[in-house]
Amino acid sequence: MCQGLIFESVQTVKDLMATVTTRTALKLLTTILYNTYQTGRKVAVDFKSNLKIVFDEFLPQWNYTPKPQLQVI
Repeated sequence: MCQGLIFESVQTVKDLMATVTTRTALKLLTTILYNTYQTGRKVAVDFKSNLKIVFDEFLPQWNYTPKPQLQVI
């Protein structure tokens, strides 16, 4: 388990993830994204009101999942 650990580099995490095995022989693929993303972008007015955020039990301020409601048009 790696909870609460600070790693030296992103490459270290990628290398560790490449060693993961499962009981069902699941293959794990890792990719490092080096893109720079624009900050400060605005969202539609009603987007946040339709967004449910589910917080994880471990470090909820960092581990969460946004779950927007689907709208059928």
